[in-house]
Amino acid sequence: MGLEILKTIFADPISYGVIGSVIVALLWCVKLFVFKKFDFIEVLALTGALTAFCIIPTDHIAFQVAFAVFFCLFAGYAIYTFIVSYRIYSSYDKEMNEFLKNNEFDFFVQTNARNKITNFSNKLLKITKLPRYEIKGVNCWKLLFEYLKVEKINGKDINVSVIQDFIDKFKSANSRHVIYQFEFEMPKLEHLTKEDDDESKDLNTVKYTGLIQPVFYQKKLIGRNIYFYQDRIQVLTDLRMALKQATLDLNTSYNFMYVMMSLMDYVGLYFDYNTRTYVATEAFMKYTR
Repeated sequence: MGLEILKTIFADPISYGVIGSVIVALLWCVKLFVFKKFDFIEVLALTGALTAFCIIPTDHIAFQVAFAVFFCLFAGYAIYTFIVSYRIYSSYDKEMNEFLKNNEFDFFVQTNARNKITNFSNKLLKITKLPRYEIKGVNCWKLLFEYLKVEKINGKDINVSVIQDFIDKFKSANSRHVIYQFEFEMPKLEHLTKEDDDESKDLNTVKYTGLIQPVFYQKKLIGRNIYFYQDRIQVLTDLRMALKQATLDLNTSYNFMYVMMSLMDYVGLYFDYNTRTYVATEAFMKYTR
């Protein structure tokens, strides 16, 4: 009874061989052309299996079962290696996208061919205070001009005609061989994320360089990547000014502490917790000459 069932199931080993070979060959081609991975083991195993299938007679039930099981396991192995290759391939893109999305100083927006937002940096969520589902599908420039508080475009004060001229040039940025550049003057991203009622909000503008990268599938424009980079020279200048101001404030606090301690009676030495040293007052220096 069991033998009859096996003969019924594995009566046509050619079908298992054809299905298994097609699965293995198809996944091998995908890994080769998409993931750029040449799997030599699969090619060698498939060639050997097909050669053995043509040489060894398959009229015996043992050979039929062996061939069927082999091609089923081989197809399963090919599917498993394909999944692993895909996960490895996507891990790089995932890490890169997470880094770009969480960048605190720069941000990006991706659009489709109709200029609707399809992907964006997490910074945009903080700036707009909108949930993710409300941002996706919105016209890119309508959203950006509403929330970025742009004051100048390419050195020109913002108005309706300047905005329209910029959008027209954006729509004509369709060459796959050119990355288009523009310049925005607007508040820093970290200032745009503050609450509107924050009185200490600094709206001094900085220059952001924008890059427009058209994206094509074959010869069809499918969307654009838009990157915004803060002017690095101005960032360094601001950091130098902040460091200089912090140094002045620290020296002022040291001097203030020294004067206060020197004016107090019976204080010869006091301990400075910042420098972890003892400091002599004026009275102590006069006493010890």
